[in-house]
Amino acid sequence: MKLKILFTSDLHGYFFPTDYIHTGCRPMGVNALSGMFRAARDENTLTIDGGDTLQGSPFAYYAAHHGRVPLLAQAMNDAGYDYVTVGNHDFNYGYDVLSGYLNALNAKALAANVEDLGGEMPLLQTDVRALPNGLRVGVVGAVTDWVNRWEKPANLAKLRVNDTLSAVQRAYESLRGKCDVTVCVYHGGVEKDLDTGRVYSDSGENLACRIAETCPFDILLTGHQHLAIPSAKWARSHIVQTPANAPCYAEVVWEDGEISSRLVPAEGEGTPSAALSALENEVEAWLDTPVSRLNRPLAPEKPLLMALHGSPIANLFNRVQTQVSGCDVSCTSLANEVRGFAENVTVRDVVSTYVYPNTLVLLRVTGAQLKEAMENCASYFEMDKGGHVTVSEKFMKPKVSHYNFDYYSGVEYRFELSNPVGSRVAELTRNGRPVKPDDSLTMCVNNYRATGVGGYDALRDCPHEREILTEMSEILLDFFAANPLVTVDEASPYRVTYRGKPVPA
Repeated sequence: MKLKILFTSDLHGYFFPTDYIHTGCRPMGVNALSGMFRAARDENTLTIDGGDTLQGSPFAYYAAHHGRVPLLAQAMNDAGYDYVTVGNHDFNYGYDVLSGYLNALNAKALAANVEDLGGEMPLLQTDVRALPNGLRVGVVGAVTDWVNRWEKPANLAKLRVNDTLSAVQRAYESLRGKCDVTVCVYHGGVEKDLDTGRVYSDSGENLACRIAETCPFDILLTGHQHLAIPSAKWARSHIVQTPANAPCYAEVVWEDGEISSRLVPAEGEGTPSAALSALENEVEAWLDTPVSRLNRPLAPEKPLLMALHGSPIANLFNRVQTQVSGCDVSCTSLANEVRGFAENVTVRDVVSTYVYPNTLVLLRVTGAQLKEAMENCASYFEMDKGGHVTVSEKFMKPKVSHYNFDYYSGVEYRFELSNPVGSRVAELTRNGRPVKPDDSLTMCVNNYRATGVGGYDALRDCPHEREILTEMSEILLDFFAANPLVTVDEASPYRVTYRGKPVPA
């Protein structure tokens, strides 16, 4: 007997063949995959998604802010999904948006560790599907419980996200004797190198290896990290993962106990429904709306170059954060890939450069806590044997995370790379005076960084002076609306040196 699974994860609202940054069609999007699914599917096929569907693209942003999320569900229905689980970013727009999406799906929603206290979401812990060929497939869904660290409390008021591992273990036990093949759809990633066993992180954010070790699922479909894992084995489980934004899908085949898998690249453009096409036209018109002018365009450079020499884009974000919060120190970061700003700024520039639905938090920090956070930031850099600066593996594996390098304003500072990690902040001043360990400062950060994730544990327990619950992209749009001409801040408040000398590009 044979089972085929078509799997995606971390679609992040990319339904059309565009990344909204570059012009022209690109090989990506749910609509393209939808047509491929129809060609690949037979009656013994399950089509499954691993979550993070509702946030990440300008299209998803527009849909969420204009009450159109059910259309995203329609696109998933058109693609023929049988099962979905929820990802951490699916909680970003609140209970009602997520509930509306799940209720509009034809697919069954599985989340063994999520309790719906409001009683409106059609969430299941497990499901057993009997295929026409007689094979019984048991499916479990789960999301990383770090949702509790990242998400705004208001968005979880009617939900309880429980410990992932124990919930998955209970769900696995409940399937014993009921099925021939077991599948776990886990919106979380691998915590170890699947070739060497080296531990990437033992934080608990990603638990795929631990799940495989304690719950011998036949197939473990993972997500969250945006890695390309076409085929791997850990313990007794066959593991796959797909990159973000729908550039491909994973095809997994179980046949008489033997398992194989591959990643299949997206091809074509697909044929979206009239309603979905009409929404995309609205989005494109909205994205091209002019909002302001800059005295010069702001094009991004490679992440390492921006980290070494400072970024006028980050300066702009910190300027806006300082203005809206009244903070002493502002801290921001840039996504792995950003569009930048044309001289004539449009909505597209804003939502494709600040891509996350972050809100802001005003923290009360000491000078010692600020310095500790900066030390983590300074660990981004690594000197190779040839004396060239590179990005530390910590920020590249298992997941590329340039967004965990922070840019600060309101202070002047220097990173000295000849010093060991943890002792690289060689200078730290504010208004010409050294920042002392017991100094008390207000610092504006996004709500993600305020939880201490990314290695910024020093910020986790800092008192919250105030929360600004407007999304940063909306704050930026308001800033541009109030400033028809904006002059770019070229200066960098920090330097990166090696033995006292500037580090070359």
